[in-house]
Amino acid sequence: MDTTLTQERVRWSTERGFWRNESLDTYLDRWATRRPDKTAIVDGRTRSTYAELARLVERVAHGLRAHGVESGSVISCQLPNWNECIVLFLAAARLGAVVNPIPPTYRASELRFMLGLLESRVVVIPEVFRGFRYTEMLAGLRRDVPAVEHVFVARGEPRRGCTRGPPSRTPRGSRARGGARSRVAIRIAFTRWSSPRGPRASPRA
Repeated sequence: MDTTLTQERVRWSTERGFWRNESLDTYLDRWATRRPDKTAIVDGRTRSTYAELARLVERVAHGLRAHGVESGSVISCQLPNWNECIVLFLAAARLGAVVNPIPPTYRASELRFMLGLLESRVVVIPEVFRGFRYTEMLAGLRRDVPAVEHVFVARGEPRRGCTRGPPSRTPRGSRARGGARSRVAIRIAFTRWSSPRGPRASPRA
């Protein structure tokens, strides 16, 4: 099967409505209105309908904005494939924030490099996953990554310097939105050739 993305393929897909000039949160709003009671996301612990997911995303977007996240801010996320990860990505897209997903297998040396390079303002981690305590790792890194302002802990008890999260706040007034870049979803990932030593690092936007 040919997967080359040509201008002809783009035009064909756009004309037939397969591709729309819309962001993920626009799709979420549509399905929350058209099929509010249909299941949207499921993991081994929680389940949310489209209406519930839309409300969660809005609350987390307001919570992030209340903690200083705005368009262009970097949020580093080292969560497993949990529903909280989906909520965080959608909330960040709503604000125009940049998401840096970090594999749960990475440890202090990789995080020290990535958080320092990206100057991440917010980090979201689990307390424990597969026997490893991420809260202890982040506690040991805080002096090395001064740009990090907030560490939120999903599904667990936060240590000193951390907060239970992702942050959530009841919306008051207008919907949570970012600035001029709020309609552009941005993600920064690191290839397997990236190096904590620096020169060979190759962040991919």
